[in-house]
Amino acid sequence: MLYVASEDVVIWPHQRDTKVVLFAFIPFGEDAADVFFTQVAPKAISAGAGIVVRPKTLTEQTWQLFALAACLPEDRRYVFLRAAASKSRSWEKARSVHSYLRPELDKAGLKQSEIASCLGNTKLREEMVTRQKIAEGRLFRPVPMPNLHLYLNEHYFPGLVDEPVLTETLLRAIRKANGRPRAVSAIAEALAPTVGEITIGDPAAPLHIVRYDTPEFPAAGIFFNDVFPHLKSNYIDTGKVRFTLRPYTWFQNGNEVAAAVLCASDDPIVQFRLFALAAATSKHWQSASGFWNYRRDGLTMLLKEAQKELHIDPARVLACASGSDARRMLSLLKETANETFDYFYSPTTFIGTTEHLINYNWPALRAVIDKELSRIEHGVVSDEPSAR
Repeated sequence: MLYVASEDVVIWPHQRDTKVVLFAFIPFGEDAADVFFTQVAPKAISAGAGIVVRPKTLTEQTWQLFALAACLPEDRRYVFLRAAASKSRSWEKARSVHSYLRPELDKAGLKQSEIASCLGNTKLREEMVTRQKIAEGRLFRPVPMPNLHLYLNEHYFPGLVDEPVLTETLLRAIRKANGRPRAVSAIAEALAPTVGEITIGDPAAPLHIVRYDTPEFPAAGIFFNDVFPHLKSNYIDTGKVRFTLRPYTWFQNGNEVAAAVLCASDDPIVQFRLFALAAATSKHWQSASGFWNYRRDGLTMLLKEAQKELHIDPARVLACASGSDARRMLSLLKETANETFDYFYSPTTFIGTTEHLINYNWPALRAVIDKELSRIEHGVVSDEPSAR
């Protein structure tokens, strides 16, 4: 579904053998387009990612833009689109895009006599229309997600170009995808018991599972409601697995909720249930304009709902979550994950020292656990960690 086609506008880093491609679906005409080209893209390229530029919306104007780019020498196409993004408000509704971008076309060496032929490329139009339909059906996320959509290989990133967390997370993902070396010993040390985590199971269990997750997305609710009960009855309660949840949140409301989870109870099951409830109802306590925007009464709303189901004291939990201890512990967990694992994807699960970037359903998770337990039983030691 995501591949680099011959007609794509691409810029590669110096190392052309990169394993990382950032597909950028650009909303030309919005400020985010210019910010992406000037602030996010240069850092991604420097980190070793190739960038494929495609239009978020295929209008007559964006079609003309990409038809003109396709006529340029390969090494001039990206520069042309970058310049066009900075001026897109002047041409986004124009009948003839080339009249507004004449200086950029001159610099790229496209002659006036060649323009009609470029705009008559019906094969390119058909290919772009086909890809646009596929993207709209499979790739694009509904509002309130930003119009700028990014995919680093197969992983989606909301185009929050005004949020530093976007660039920071992209750079970690690029380092990971390019195979940044990580020693097993360093991973094992980082997964050792620490403050801020929630653990259940026999400390002597042969297999330790550590799940990094956030209540900001529904995936955690699906896991704890549909998968965790099977994990607990089949592996945790039988002494085969010790399970740890490490909250990793992205924005302020998520930070507050994760702190509340740590403060809610000393019983891990109650903490897991609050975490799951928060994830399952995340749209209710997050801002309607996007989870990255702060909602002042978000945590209060969640705790009122939790009071009915979990019989917790909202005032006590709120006071504890507002303190510095819980937030400091969560901050340390995030720092360790960022530095040791180049963390970028929620959820990320370590089964032993093997990293899995997927939200497994129960049959798939059971198969992975059984394979790892068999490996341990037969004394097979993995020398290198792997991400899956």
